[in-house]
Amino acid sequence: MSSSLDASRLEALLESAQLLHSSLNIEDLLRHLLRSVMGRLLVGKALIAVEEDEIIRVALARGLPKLTVATLRIRPAF
Repeated sequence: MSSSLDASRLEALLESAQLLHSSLNIEDLLRHLLRSVMGRLLVGKALIAVEEDEIIRVALARGLPKLTVATLRIRPAF
């Protein structure tokens, strides 16, 4: 069983590496990343938030129907 789990992890890693090298579309990359992480952690709800210039944006959400893609402005902690 351990070897089949290891093979599954290697296949997922290979698939991710191929996508990273073949796609310049950030939305495709984020969807793949979120799907992969959710599958590994066996969770049904997740989101990806990105920060740039003190703005946090929920870029992608799955399993959270009431959550919409949004932008939040944050203040520095210091």
